[in-house]
Amino acid sequence: MLFFAYMMKVGATLHWETPGAGQREVDPLLLRLLGGVLAKGSLQHASRESGVSYRHAWGLIGDWSRVLGGPLLTTRRGQGARVAPLGERLLRAQALVQEQFAGLKPALEDRLAREFPPQTQVAGLRISASHDLALLRLKDIATDFRLDLRFRGSLDALEDLAQGTCDLAGFHVQRNQAPPQRMRELLKGMRLVRFVCRTQGLLVAPGNPKRIRTLKDLTRAGIRFVNRQRGSGTRLLLDALLAADSIDPEMIRGYDQEEFTHAAVAATVASGLADAGLGIQAAAQPSGLGFVALAVEQYYLACPAAPLESSAVKNLIGALRSAALRQVIKSLPGYDAAGCGRLIEAPVAWRKHR
Repeated sequence: MLFFAYMMKVGATLHWETPGAGQREVDPLLLRLLGGVLAKGSLQHASRESGVSYRHAWGLIGDWSRVLGGPLLTTRRGQGARVAPLGERLLRAQALVQEQFAGLKPALEDRLAREFPPQTQVAGLRISASHDLALLRLKDIATDFRLDLRFRGSLDALEDLAQGTCDLAGFHVQRNQAPPQRMRELLKGMRLVRFVCRTQGLLVAPGNPKRIRTLKDLTRAGIRFVNRQRGSGTRLLLDALLAADSIDPEMIRGYDQEEFTHAAVAATVASGLADAGLGIQAAAQPSGLGFVALAVEQYYLACPAAPLESSAVKNLIGALRSAALRQVIKSLPGYDAAGCGRLIEAPVAWRKHR
């Protein structure tokens, strides 16, 4: 059975799911990409309009083509991309359900509003942060505050904090190593809240068939690498490790191929478009990838001193210290919650990481 049960969530929104025990929710990005290709005849254009890399878009379409048992796109050299018949059926079904749902939505929303009356608005926090799985889980369990979470590179997040466009910034640095100079400048006068320790390393195919065990192996002929974007903490970590081992980045095929999240790196490796990528250990598990540990790093949330007294930040720190979050973090491979929620001064953090 190729098509999906449409499910209604609170708030009268819809999503597609595959049926059966192996139920999966379809990423809305898939439908946006197919619609973009149908309109413009170009996956590159569709991925750019959706704010993702071509590599990530192609990996997502390939993954769902396997799930559905047939191609969603067809490509020919010099002729761009075309939506395959299965992809067209999926888009037609989406349009049909949206059309039918549009007439029902006002009545449904009214009924839901009566069943779930509005409550007092909880305090909100704007957080710009380097991509992290535990931070996503924190957002799910937050009840006393609202997280407006925006994933950025570590340096970009700290720049946002310096410019006042967020309340806290999430960033990570290699444990027992000083942060880069620009990061230290941005952290002047800031207080830090410890979040998690996590293990970073090379995500490789199951069983590590290419026998990639060190960064030096990335320079071997035929090895394809996928990198994180400039300004991300993971990219900074990679560059520091390469410099420590005297490895020229130009010797790594794919050093300039960038993805914006650990999940996207994992998807690229899992789809066979790369042999290795740097990412957190927890990103390897969902795709069944192998993992070669390289470094342990500390993730922090930075905040000016004054907002620490706000109720929203106090609620955040309470959640960081909660048993519920510790249980969540315990379930993530390569994560450690020791000291989570502890306040420290920034100068101590970059001189010594416990």
